[in-house]
Amino acid sequence: MIKDILTLFGGIFILATSLYAQESTSEHKHQVQVGYGYNTFNKIYAGLWGLIENAENIESSENGSIKNEQESKFSSLILSYSHPFKERGSWGVSFTTGYYKLNYDVLENGKYSHRKQFTQIYTLTPNLYFHYLRNKTVQMYFGAEVGLLYYNVKAHDTDLGEQTGSYHKIIPVFNIAPIGMRLKYRFSPYIQLNFGSRGWVEGGLSYQFGQR
Repeated sequence: MIKDILTLFGGIFILATSLYAQESTSEHKHQVQVGYGYNTFNKIYAGLWGLIENAENIESSENGSIKNEQESKFSSLILSYSHPFKERGSWGVSFTTGYYKLNYDVLENGKYSHRKQFTQIYTLTPNLYFHYLRNKTVQMYFGAEVGLLYYNVKAHDTDLGEQTGSYHKIIPVFNIAPIGMRLKYRFSPYIQLNFGSRGWVEGGLSYQFGQR
């Protein structure tokens, strides 16, 4: 996973070298971002809420015997929009998605049966950012977001062809971005560090449009 992220970021910044011709001093009314984040936060955070509420453990089995666990995941695709106000501030909204698939064998009635568990996580968070550096080439910023997270988990017994457990919850969530950076071009790569719903590290492409 880390190798894939580093490769992605390397490709993004290689792309940046071809964007210098797009340099402009004009300001824009709107910005959209599409990115990918290394995100274990949302799954851990939502899982803790389930433990606090003593939610049903959908992996439960006789004597707690579970084996052959294999997980595949996609976390997280991030879509965001922002609109500037005054000189250095911007407000907007962010949306993230995360998908997880877990295969495992569970002991029931003296024998193991195969199960598949699907987890979906979505967040919707209004955001507020402050751009503390805006020179000819680079924009640097920090900000915060507060909103809602939807967490949905279902488990299926593939041998019996039936659902064996489920849990879903809507909970408050937040994100703090202590540092972010994008190049000051209409179409530009960006990267930012996070603590919260957008994942630990995020990178992608942003596009500005609509001159002020």
